[in-house]
Amino acid sequence: MNDASPQNEPETPSGEERSAEKPEETPEGPDDLLYHYTTAKGFYGIIKGNALWASSISSVNDAVEVEYPIELIADVLRSDIRKKKEEYGCTRDLGGLRKASPEDRREIEILIGFLDATLKFPRTLVDEFVCSFSADGGDSLTQWRAYAGKHSGFSIGFSHAILEKLARDQGFRLEECIYNPKIQKRVVRQYIVGNLSEFNPPSIYTSPISPDDAWTGALMHCVSIFKHPSFESEKERRLFVTPSQDITATASVLDKFVTGSKFLQGDTEYRDGEAMIIPYYKFLLKNDPSPIKLIRVGPSPSHDAALANAQDFCNKKMPNANIKVEPSAVPYPN
Repeated sequence: MNDASPQNEPETPSGEERSAEKPEETPEGPDDLLYHYTTAKGFYGIIKGNALWASSISSVNDAVEVEYPIELIADVLRSDIRKKKEEYGCTRDLGGLRKASPEDRREIEILIGFLDATLKFPRTLVDEFVCSFSADGGDSLTQWRAYAGKHSGFSIGFSHAILEKLARDQGFRLEECIYNPKIQKRVVRQYIVGNLSEFNPPSIYTSPISPDDAWTGALMHCVSIFKHPSFESEKERRLFVTPSQDITATASVLDKFVTGSKFLQGDTEYRDGEAMIIPYYKFLLKNDPSPIKLIRVGPSPSHDAALANAQDFCNKKMPNANIKVEPSAVPYPN
């Protein structure tokens, strides 16, 4: 899980399995909240700045966060390449392709290019900027331990509906993470079919970008939302954007894989991380009504003071938001 708030906090993932299709739209309401767990410093920065920080995914996550989806995608491509070589009578390489038509040969060439681009992806400079939320109810002992810091912390409840609106307005995407490997592979194959139809046969190859560049867009999307099954209980939703993409030049192919065309790329900002300097973009929360609906104060040895101070702070910084502040039901560990 990335650091989406103005602070330094440990990074671990969270999320929930979803289907390959678009998630069902949920009406705004008390059961529609997505929670961001953070430290007191992170909570202070979010409320004071009325913004979240979408941080570079390669800078804030463990290597397995990227390695897992890359290896899964590479395995799907290897399997498809092997099957198509057998189907078209290819022995060792493309030179051994005996029965394949020019279109079939082109298809295998494109798939091999996709595999090469996939294996090189972790070393490229293309990056996603993400911030994370959980649909776990905002009071999980595991999440408190991961994100609340040594003393206490906060989970900030955001309206799902308003977050989606703000994401559209700012050119971000808000999606559920996928944890089921079967669904992940199905999504990859949908992307494979879509790209092959764009670039094969060569007679319709009129796109301003190459197949490998278009495939990179699919890779960025998959890396953003594919998570290892062991993290399923954290029910993560990710808000993400790919500012390095020239969307206006590649809209015909990339719009179905990456962010929309409204993102206005500004200067990347930087924060101090535990091991490196981390680039980020601000995701603005300014909206009427506010997307922040609930503040839950984590397990604390000074609950009364923590609650009172948090409520007073919210009232002064966001007086029209009517933010509810309540305590965690998880007991403070002795």
